[in-house]
Amino acid sequence: MTAMYDFFFGSGTGHSFMLLSLVIGLGLLLGKIQFKGISLGAMWILYIGLLFSGLGMHADPNLLHFIKEFGLILFVFSIGLQVGPGFVNSFRKGGLGTSLVAVGIILLTVLTTLLFSWLTPEDDLPTLSGIMTGAVTCTPGLAAVQQTYYDLSFGTFLSETDLTGLGASIASGYALAYPIGMLGVMLVLVCLEKLFRVDISAEKARMDDLVRSDDDTAEVTLTVCNPAVIGKRPSDVLRPFEGTFVVRQIVRGGTAFPTDRSTLLEEGDRLVLVAPEKDIPTARMVFGAMAAEDVEDVPANQPTSRLIVSSSKVEGKRLKDLRLPEQYGVTVTTVLRSNVEIVANRNLALQVGDTLAVVGPQDGIDALSTLLGNSARNLEKPNLLPIFLGIVLGLTLGYIPLRFGNIPHPFRLGLAAGPFIVALLLGYFGPKWKITTYNTYSATSMLRELGLCLLMAAIGLSSGEAFVSSFLQNGWQWILYGAAITIIPVLVAGLVARWVFKMNFYMICGMLSGVATNPQVLRFAQTRYGKYGYISYAYSAVYPMAMFLWIVAAQLMITFYFL
Repeated sequence: MTAMYDFFFGSGTGHSFMLLSLVIGLGLLLGKIQFKGISLGAMWILYIGLLFSGLGMHADPNLLHFIKEFGLILFVFSIGLQVGPGFVNSFRKGGLGTSLVAVGIILLTVLTTLLFSWLTPEDDLPTLSGIMTGAVTCTPGLAAVQQTYYDLSFGTFLSETDLTGLGASIASGYALAYPIGMLGVMLVLVCLEKLFRVDISAEKARMDDLVRSDDDTAEVTLTVCNPAVIGKRPSDVLRPFEGTFVVRQIVRGGTAFPTDRSTLLEEGDRLVLVAPEKDIPTARMVFGAMAAEDVEDVPANQPTSRLIVSSSKVEGKRLKDLRLPEQYGVTVTTVLRSNVEIVANRNLALQVGDTLAVVGPQDGIDALSTLLGNSARNLEKPNLLPIFLGIVLGLTLGYIPLRFGNIPHPFRLGLAAGPFIVALLLGYFGPKWKITTYNTYSATSMLRELGLCLLMAAIGLSSGEAFVSSFLQNGWQWILYGAAITIIPVLVAGLVARWVFKMNFYMICGMLSGVATNPQVLRFAQTRYGKYGYISYAYSAVYPMAMFLWIVAAQLMITFYFL
C-alpha cells in the first residue's frame, strides 16, 4: 500500500510520469470540446497542469525542467523542418508584402507592451513579457522568456529547478492572456469584414485571377509551322527559354513519341507542351500559330506515369544530369512538390518526396522507377539522423554567448531560437546539400504535437501554486493588458493592409492568423470565409518568420529589463 501511495501522491519518477500523462490525457480530452467550432486545443493541458499543481500534486522539479526543455526543442525543431522547404518561396508572389505588415504587427505589439510597463511600474517587464506571449499565443516565446530571465539573473536557466517561483508569474500572465489572445484576433477579423463590407465572392474571384495568371500550368498542342525551327532539335529551340516549356511528346503521322537528342522537328509536327499559362503566347510565337484544329486529343500511344523520388542517391541531382531522354527515352513534364505542381525544367534539383509526371516507353519508365526508388513505403520510415544532428547544431547555436552593455551574464538565442533557425536552414538547404530531411507529414506532426504536450504539461505543473495568488491579485488587470496587446496592433495592421496596401481580405485573414501563430484562428477564418487555400497560403508565408521574431522579441524585452 505504501508503494501505491507513493506512486499516486509521492514525488518519484514513476509518480512524475504518471502525473504528466494524466495532465496531458485530460487536457487533450477537454481540447476536443468546441463552441461554434472554436477550441482551446492543447492549451487545456496547461490549465489542467496549473489546477493539479495548485491542488498540491507535484512532480520532480528536475524532471519537469528536462521535460519542458525537451518538449520545447521537439516542438520548434519539427516546425522548422516542416516550413523550411517553402520558407524562401513564401516571400514571393505577395508573400513579401504580408511579411512586412507582419513585422509591423510584432514591433507595435512590443511597443504596446513596453508602454504598459512604463505606465504601470507595479507590473514588472518579465511578467508583461509573459502576458505578451500569451496575447500572441506563442508558447515557445513563453519558454524563451523564462530561460532568458534565469540566464540573465543567475547565469544559467538551470536555476529554475531551485527557484521555480520567479518564473511562475511569467507563466501565470501567459495563461491568463492566452484565451483572449486567440479570441481577440477572431474578433478583429469579423470587425474588419464588417468595416470593409467585404464581398467574399468578389475577393475570391480576384485571388483566382491573380493565382491563375501567375502560376497555373497548362498542356497545349501546337503545330510546327515556323520555318526558323524546322530541322532543329526541340532542346536547341527551347534553350533560350530554359525551364519555361517542356515538350511532353511529338505527334507525327498519327504516332506519338517522346523527344530525345536525335529528334528533329518537321513541318506539321504537333508538339504537346507543358507550360505556365502566361507563357503560352510565347510558345505559339516560337513554334507557330495554334489553330483550332490543333487543340484536340492526341494519340495516347505513349504510357504516362507518376513516380515518387524515394532514393537518396538522386537527391540534389538536376534533371539534366540524369539525362532521362537519352538514357531512358522518358520526359518529365511536371513535378509535384509540397502539393505545388511546377514545370520540370532541366536545372530543377530533385528532392526526396517529389512526385514526377513522366511520359515515354514502358521499359524506360520502369528503369527510371528503379532509379528514383518509387516506393511510398520507404518514405514512411522515419528519417531520424538529420533531426538529432540538427538538434545538436541548434543547441550549439543557441548557447553561443552574446554580450550587451553592462548585463552581468551573456545573452543567448537559447533552446527555442537556436534549434528553430537550424531546422529552417536544414529544411530549405538540406536537399541542395544532399542531406535527406524528408519525413512524412504524420511523423513530423507527431513530433510537434508530442513536444507541445510535454511543454504545456511541464509549465503547468511547475507554476500552479503561484497562479491562484496571481489571479486573485492581478488577474483581471492582466487579462485587460492581454486584450489590448492582442487587439490594438492587429486591428491597426488590418486597416493599414487594406487601405494602404490594398491587400485582399483572404491574405489579411491568413496574415493575421500567421502572426498569431495559432491554428485555431486559421481554422476559424477558413470555416467562416471558405477553405480555398488562399488563407492557408498567407498563413504559411508569415508563420515561420513570426514564430522566430516573437521568440527573439520576447528575449530582447527581458534583456532590456536588465540594461
